[in-house]
Amino acid sequence: MATLIPSYELSQKIGLDRVEIDASTVGEFIELATQRFGEPFWAATRNSTIAVNGRAIALLEAKRTTLDGDSVIWLLKPSGGG
Repeated sequence: MATLIPSYELSQKIGLDRVEIDASTVGEFIELATQRFGEPFWAATRNSTIAVNGRAIALLEAKRTTLDGDSVIWLLKPSGGG
């Protein structure tokens, strides 16, 4: 079962600080979590970089990135700076 560690903002919206879902890919995880938590979760994925085990999925296989029981998913919000 893969584990999502949501941002503080998302955890407040969904009421959990950790989400475990049995999914084989990142895309499946997003689909199942969106069914479970609705628009707040979907909105968070659209505005975040998704990382699995510390690596951005854009550098892996995007939503086809495979997950295993030890996978940890992070939704990383963009930040400004200068």
